[in-house]
Amino acid sequence: MSNEGESPTAGVVLARPDVSALRTKHGAWIGVGAGSFTVKGAAAYEVVSKLLGGSDGSRTGPQLVDDFPAGSRAAVSRVLDALVTHRCVTVLDAPMSHQVAVKGPASEWLLAYFAQLTTEPVRALDRVLATTLHLYGRPAWLSRLRGLLDAAPLFGLRTEFHTISDEDRVPQWEDADLVVVDADGLSYERTVRLQDELLERGVPHGIVGEVGGRRWIIWSDDRVTGCWDCLNRYARTTRSAAPAETAPTAPDDSAAAALIHAVYRRSAGLADHAAAAVSVSHESGLPTVKTHPAWAAAGCRCHRAVVPPVTGDERDDQGDEPVRRNIVSPEDDSRLDDVHERIIGTLAGWTDGFAGPFRYLDGGDLPQVPFGQAQATVLVGLAEKCRVRELTAAVLSSREALYQAALNALEMFAAQPGGPLPDIGAGWTLDEAVYRALLRRSMSWAVDDAEWVRLSEDDLGHGECAAFSRYIRHSVGRSRGGEAPQWIGTRLANGIYRVRGRAADGSLVAHGAGACYAEAVCTAMLALVNDADALVPLNPHFRTWAELWRHVARPECVEVTERTLPFARGEVRLVEVP
Repeated sequence: MSNEGESPTAGVVLARPDVSALRTKHGAWIGVGAGSFTVKGAAAYEVVSKLLGGSDGSRTGPQLVDDFPAGSRAAVSRVLDALVTHRCVTVLDAPMSHQVAVKGPASEWLLAYFAQLTTEPVRALDRVLATTLHLYGRPAWLSRLRGLLDAAPLFGLRTEFHTISDEDRVPQWEDADLVVVDADGLSYERTVRLQDELLERGVPHGIVGEVGGRRWIIWSDDRVTGCWDCLNRYARTTRSAAPAETAPTAPDDSAAAALIHAVYRRSAGLADHAAAAVSVSHESGLPTVKTHPAWAAAGCRCHRAVVPPVTGDERDDQGDEPVRRNIVSPEDDSRLDDVHERIIGTLAGWTDGFAGPFRYLDGGDLPQVPFGQAQATVLVGLAEKCRVRELTAAVLSSREALYQAALNALEMFAAQPGGPLPDIGAGWTLDEAVYRALLRRSMSWAVDDAEWVRLSEDDLGHGECAAFSRYIRHSVGRSRGGEAPQWIGTRLANGIYRVRGRAADGSLVAHGAGACYAEAVCTAMLALVNDADALVPLNPHFRTWAELWRHVARPECVEVTERTLPFARGEVRLVEVP
C-alpha cells in the first residue's frame, strides 16, 4: 500500500528530479515544474538543500530529520512537510531498493519520472506492470525494442513480440491491453486497414512510423483517436523536413527510447489525451520530441473518432457578456481579462506546425504601425479536402489583429473550395459570431438609391468611434494615396448602418457595415488593407452584447460549429444566417 501524499513521517521520501533550490537574500527559493515557493530564514537554503539531497528513496522522513540538531528538528520537519505539500518530494511505501528488487530496475527511473506527473507514482507504476503489451513489426525493429526493454526490465510487464508483414492475416489481439504497430514495415494501405480493425475492436493502440520527415507515434483509445490516414494527409500539405528515403529497418536508440518512454506513460494512465501524437526529429545532434494534437474527426477516414467532452459549460452567452474593446484601457470591464486569457490559451492549443488547424498564427515581423497585424496559416477542410490557406489581418491593435485573423481563418472552413463564403460568422462568443454573420448578410442586402444619404463629419459623431474613424481614414489614405472618398450611408431595417465610399469620378472605392456610421466607415476602410474575403470590423461600441441587441435586431441563425469545426469544443462558435 502506498503512503504517497501523507506526512513525511509515514514513509520513504524521494525528491523529484526537476526540483531546484537557489539561495536568496532572505532564505531559499524552490522551483518545481511550473511553480515555485520560498522559505525564509538564515539557514533555509542549507536545510532545503540537505533535505532534497537526502531524499533519495532510501530513508524515511524521520530518519532524514534526525540528521539535524535536536533543537531544529521541529522547524526542519515543517520544511519537509512543505516540500511534500508542494510536490517537491514524494512519499513512497517502501525504499527504492525494495521497489527495484520487486518491480525491476526500470522502476527506479520510472518512479522518479512519474513523480513529476502524479502524486501517486507507485500506483502509476503498478498500472504499467498490469499491462499486456503487444508489439507488431519487422524483426530488426522488434529486436531493438527487446534489447532496450531487457537492459532495464520491469518485473511483471507482459510484452509479446510479433513479426508482421503485408501478407500476414489480421491479428486478433484478444488479450492485449495496448498494441503498438510498426508502420514502416507495412504498406500505407495495410496500416490503415490494421487501424480500422483495431478501432472496430476497441483495442487501445499506437501506430509508429515515418511521415513528413519525422518519426511519429499516434495513439488511440476510448477517449481519443489518432488517425494514421489523417497524419499522412496532413503531411502531403507540408514540405518534408527530411529527404524521402527508405525507412530504416530498425529505429535508432533515441527513437526506440522515445517509443518505450511513451508506452510506459500511456500504460500508466498519465498520457495527455489532447495531444495524442508525438514526433521525433531527424536532425543531427540531440533529438527533439514534440507533442501534437489529435483533432477528433478532423478528416478521420474511419469516422469513429471519439469526440472529447467539452470541459465546463457550453459557453452559451450570458445576458451581460462584455464586448471586447478595440483598444485596451485600464477602465475596461475586469471580466475581459479572463476573456483574453481564454482566447490566447485556445489559440495556443490550436497552433501546431504539422497538424494544425493553425500552422502559424502570429504578428511575426509584420509592421505594427499604423495598424496591428497578424498572419494566419491554417489547414482548412477535412480529409481529402484538406488545403493550406494564408491570410493577414490588420486592425487597430496587435492583439485584436490576432483574434480577427483567427476568426477569418475559422470562417474559411464553411466555404466550399474555390467558392465564396456564405453569410457565416465565427466568434469567441455566440453573440460575436451572430454579429459577424449579420454584418456579412447586411453588406449584401440590396438598397434603393433613394435610401442613401450623403454623410458629413457630424454624421460620424464625436466620440471614440469617430476618433477611430478619423485615424483609420488618415492612415489608409497615407498608405494608398489618392483623394479621400465621399461617403453615403443608410440605416437598414435591422438597425445595422451601411456606408459606401466613392471616388471623385463616382466609382465605388469601399463599402462597410457597423453598429453606427463611424464603425461602418472603419469596416469599409479596413477592408482596403485586408485580404479580399476577410471581414475585419471594429468591435461594436456598446458595453455588452445585450445592449447591442437592444439597438440591432438579432437575426435567427443556425449554429454549424460541431459539423464544421470538430476541434472547437465550445471555445469558438460558428453560425450561419439563413
